[in-house]
Amino acid sequence: MSTKKHLRSQAKEITAKVYRRMKYEAENGVEKLSDARWRTAQAVGVSESTITRILKEEKQASTSNDTSQKIFRSPSKPKRKRTKSNLDDFDMGILRRTIATFHTEFNELPTLRKLKQVLTERIGFNGCIETLRIIL
Repeated sequence: MSTKKHLRSQAKEITAKVYRRMKYEAENGVEKLSDARWRTAQAVGVSESTITRILKEEKQASTSNDTSQKIFRSPSKPKRKRTKSNLDDFDMGILRRTIATFHTEFNELPTLRKLKQVLTERIGFNGCIETLRIIL
């Protein structure tokens, strides 16, 4: 097993920018040595306000004293909450009996689309086909 750390493309890009900046400073001398925020912004390739925002986020995370969480959190897509079925035990019984007697009653195989049509008529089922699939 490899002990190398896998980096994402953004981390590789930032690493390359920092390397190019350090190489430039080695050849041409260091500019504004006392201004660390400006040098960091130049090396990473972002604005100084972004550096300020990142440092502020780090400071807030370190003052919370919660070591179980990461210092920096990446933005992520919010997960969709799963909708719960609004069928009670009586309606579930009707659903179960409808599936069991579907072939004899309608003389065809039960599909989700056909089941949904029948359940809409019988119990007023207002869910979609995927909701019906989850219930089954």
